[in-house]
Amino acid sequence: MFLKTLMTSLLSALALTTPGTVADQGANSNQVDLPKSNAVDSYVPMSTNAELDMYDALKGGEQGKNAKYLKGKTYSGECGTNVTWNLDTSTGLLRISGNGEMCSYTYYDSYPWYSYRSQIKKVVISEGVTSIGNFAFRECTSLSSIEIPSSVTSIGSSAFGSCTSLSDVKYCGESEISSTNVFDSCDKLGVVQVPTDYSYDSFCGVSVSKILDEKCEVDPSLPLISGKCGETKYRLSSDGTLNISGNGKMCSYTSYDSYPWYSYRSQIKKVVI
Repeated sequence: MFLKTLMTSLLSALALTTPGTVADQGANSNQVDLPKSNAVDSYVPMSTNAELDMYDALKGGEQGKNAKYLKGKTYSGECGTNVTWNLDTSTGLLRISGNGEMCSYTYYDSYPWYSYRSQIKKVVISEGVTSIGNFAFRECTSLSSIEIPSSVTSIGSSAFGSCTSLSDVKYCGESEISSTNVFDSCDKLGVVQVPTDYSYDSFCGVSVSKILDEKCEVDPSLPLISGKCGETKYRLSSDGTLNISGNGKMCSYTSYDSYPWYSYRSQIKKVVI
């Protein structure tokens, strides 16, 4: 009885129309943030028992920290002081972008995309990111491909541990990264692809294949983030250009930090409407 009363109060306070659905936010229906006072910033239904999911999230679950719920199965947040992440579950692409170090995680289940790990198929880390944290992608069992830029010079322990589908790793740098256990239990990974002028025989303990062009770079055509903003669409490119396109009205946002590209605002250099 107590739990039922508690959940009724929580759902009412968060203005959810029915358990497991996001209330109509009018023009700003593309993104919904929960109050900052809660242990998490967002709620994403993870089972048919939405009330228990909500209770688990609000009582202090780690998975939603620094994350936002975006309709269309796109999730984003922060994973470092100046580093952000964006996951599009429709394609399975997880993009890490920004400048500087990623967070280093204490446990394998503490990274912010842990709840979505089975949906991640490809990880692309943008130029400018300098490290990959401990346990950052451990047990992403559907992950098959990784692209690592030349700016990355350190990778934490077990960063890709138990990624059992991982078979394609590309590193575009020249640094010797000798971290141990980075690819532990990645049985499908035979070699790491590196540039032809790479000077070493291994990468994080894995043999290398020197087949990449010496000017190799992580795919620059991939957007940092994209989605809908009302009747229009937005796309932020890796060169810092934010394109707004389509026909009709953009969303009108209710607070300065509620627009969907807020986490990437420092990387925006040009806006084209």
